[in-house]
Amino acid sequence: MDHVQGDRMLEERRALFQRCRGIDPAMVARDAGITVTRKGGRNFCLCPFHAEGTPSLLLDQRGSWHCFGCGRGGDTAAFYAGLYGVGPISAALLLRNKYLGEAVKQWGSAGQSRREEAAMQPGSNGRPNEEGVISET
Repeated sequence: MDHVQGDRMLEERRALFQRCRGIDPAMVARDAGITVTRKGGRNFCLCPFHAEGTPSLLLDQRGSWHCFGCGRGGDTAAFYAGLYGVGPISAALLLRNKYLGEAVKQWGSAGQSRREEAAMQPGSNGRPNEEGVISET
């Protein structure tokens, strides 16, 4: 890969993550089966990344999230990646396909895990089962 191709790929990835920041993480949480409640005009849920009894994860409709219990946070792609156990680029591609209706474009499978590759397949719900295999919808 030459310098120009590398720069173009980097710009495409930046644009992909920017588009995913427009996806409401509360919608992603609901689609994953997580109960989202509104408190004071904000969306909260139980954090899927640690055990808790009171919702402490804030889901900002502008595409970010933060857990006041464990301190994790980030953009919608990071939330999706954490939920489904895929890498950030795969998460952004899956989000773009599912929520923005744009076709998935892979930058090559070099370095992708089996889980990431399976999550990219049509018909996959992106969630690994107890064996770590991505199940069909």
